[in-house]
Amino acid sequence: MKIILTVHQFLPDFSTGTEVIALGIAKELRVRGHEVTVVTGYPDPRRLADADRFDRYVYDGIPVERFRHASHPMGGQRVVTELAYDNRLFASAFRALLERIRPDLVHFVHLSRLSASIVEPCLELGIPTVFTATDFWAVCPFSQLRLADNSICAGPDATGLNCVRHFTENIGARRVSLATLAKRAPDWMLGMGMRAAAMRLPLAPPFAAEVRALVGRGPFLRERLNRIGRVLAPSRVMERALVEGGIDRERVRFLPYGIDTARIERSTERGMAPKLRLGFVGSLSEHKGLDLAVRAVRLLDPTLPVELSIHGAPGPSAPGEAYHREVLALAEGDPRIRFHGPFENGRVGEILASLDALLVPSIWHENTPVVVYEAFAAGCPVIASDVEGIAEVVRHGTDGLLCARGDAAALAACISGVAGDRALLRRLAGATRPPLSVSNHVDRLEDVYDEVISERPVHA
Repeated sequence: MKIILTVHQFLPDFSTGTEVIALGIAKELRVRGHEVTVVTGYPDPRRLADADRFDRYVYDGIPVERFRHASHPMGGQRVVTELAYDNRLFASAFRALLERIRPDLVHFVHLSRLSASIVEPCLELGIPTVFTATDFWAVCPFSQLRLADNSICAGPDATGLNCVRHFTENIGARRVSLATLAKRAPDWMLGMGMRAAAMRLPLAPPFAAEVRALVGRGPFLRERLNRIGRVLAPSRVMERALVEGGIDRERVRFLPYGIDTARIERSTERGMAPKLRLGFVGSLSEHKGLDLAVRAVRLLDPTLPVELSIHGAPGPSAPGEAYHREVLALAEGDPRIRFHGPFENGRVGEILASLDALLVPSIWHENTPVVVYEAFAAGCPVIASDVEGIAEVVRHGTDGLLCARGDAAALAACISGVAGDRALLRRLAGATRPPLSVSNHVDRLEDVYDEVISERPVHA
C-alpha cells in the first residue's frame, strides 16, 4: 500500500515521543513492503511568502514533505487561532500531494501545525483515514488539558467559556488589563463578551476574531474527526477525553504505543553503585515538571548519596527558553545535578542503562510518555507523578512509585525511600514489564487499516 503519515514535527530536528512513534511506524511499514511518505510541520517564525513554506527532504530513507508553519497570517487567512485548526493554505497543498501520490490510506499521527482542514480532501478523494491522538490536541486548544495556573482542566465546557478564559489569561500575561479581566470577570461577563464577539458588535473585545475562532474550534474538530475512519487512543485517559469531547464512541479504538527496543538492553541490576543514579529524559518543558525533580533533589539531606542526570533540550519557544533558565538557576551550585544536553534518540538505551531510576514528574495528565515504556523495556523503575496516563502503566509499589502531582516534597520522599532501600529498588526493577513492540503495534494498525479500507464506498 501507499501510506501517508502526518505528524506535527519530525526528525532530525525533533525527536520527542510523538516523532519517535511516527518514525517507528514508518520504518516498520516500509519493512513490510508499504510505500510511506511522512508529511510534517515545522515551527518557522519567519514571515515567509506562502509558496516558500513548503520543502522536502529524506530521513533514514523516508521521503518527508514539510510545511513551515508559523503563528502568522497566511493564505489569505488573518486569524491565527483559526489557522491552528483550519489552515486552508496547507489543505490546498495537501490535496495536490494526495493527487500526486494517490495513497491508499492516510494516517494522521498528529494534526497540529497542519490542521484538521486536511481531512476534507481525503474524504473528497475517497482516501481512507486513521487518526492517533498522541496528546489532547483534538479536544484542547492548548493540547495538555492544563490551565494557566497548572491545574488540570476537565476539558472544554459546552460553550467554550473556560477555553476563552484560559485564552485571555495567556494574552493577559502581556497585558495587565486583560490579565485582571481573565482572573476577576464572572462567567456572565465573559459570556457577554463572547456573544458580542460572535455578533461582531461594537462592544466586542479587540481580540474578538480570535475569540470567535476559539469558540468555533470544538465544533469544527468534532465534525472533521467524526468523519475519520478510526480514532486511536494510546491510553484510557485519552479514550475517555475523546469520547467526552464529542468523538463517536464506536469510532474510537484503544491501542497502546509500540516501542522500538532494538537499541535498549534489558537489565534489572539497579542500585548497585554507592550513589543512587537518577535521571530525567525528555523535553525540558514546564509540563514535564523538570523543576520539581530539581527541587526534590535539593530538598534531600546533602549527605544522601544521589545524583540527577538531566538529558534533553529546552522547548523551542521563548517560554521554553525562559523555563530552561529558571531550572538552571534552581540547580545552580548543586554538584549533584548535571545537565547533559540533547541526545540522539538512538542513545536512549545507553542513557537508561546508566540509571537506577527514571524520574517523570509531569504536571499534566500525560498520554503515557514514551520514555516510561522505554524505561520498562530497559528494566529501569520509574518514579513519577500520580497522573492518569502514567498511573495506567506504572504500578505503584510494583514496578515504580507514584507521587502527588506537583509536590516536590512528595517526590523527594519517594527518592529518599529507594535511596535507603536498594532491595526495594531491585524488586521494582525486576517487576517491570516489556512494552508492546513496534512490530506488534503495526500488526494491529494493519488490521485497523484493513477495516477502514473495507468500509470505503465502492464508488470512491
